[in-house]
Amino acid sequence: MNAYKTIETDDYPGLARMFFENGLEVEPDAPQPEGLIGCWEVLDSSGSRVAGIELEMRAGEYVIGGITVLKPYRKSGIGELMLQTVVDKVRKLGGPRVMLVAKVPAFFEKAGFYRIAREDSPEISKCFTCDQFQISCSPEIMERKL
Repeated sequence: MNAYKTIETDDYPGLARMFFENGLEVEPDAPQPEGLIGCWEVLDSSGSRVAGIELEMRAGEYVIGGITVLKPYRKSGIGELMLQTVVDKVRKLGGPRVMLVAKVPAFFEKAGFYRIAREDSPEISKCFTCDQFQISCSPEIMERKL
């Protein structure tokens, strides 16, 4: 089994391209989010990026704005490792919870996140105003209390 380590990076543009290439609604050339707190990546043994995650402050909430693992590396524990890195960061910052918008809620439920009703959610997502909402995309707002 490979040992993976998540490291902090300032390469938001590189992560944004990775998120976009893996199906997240992120503009690859957009400037970094105004509330960006930090970015982390996982490198393979050759030094190539195989996963990434970023944390933002949105509407007064700590929000995972993007997370992806390249397909050959999925189901290897990398996603859970990155989530734990962000949870630990939010704990250090004194946050009461971490939120996200999930395309694959089951993955996040395994990591201790749970779905919250749209009407109970702060405005952390533009998904609900997107013309693809509930047509080709049905995201869930989720949180993990700390």
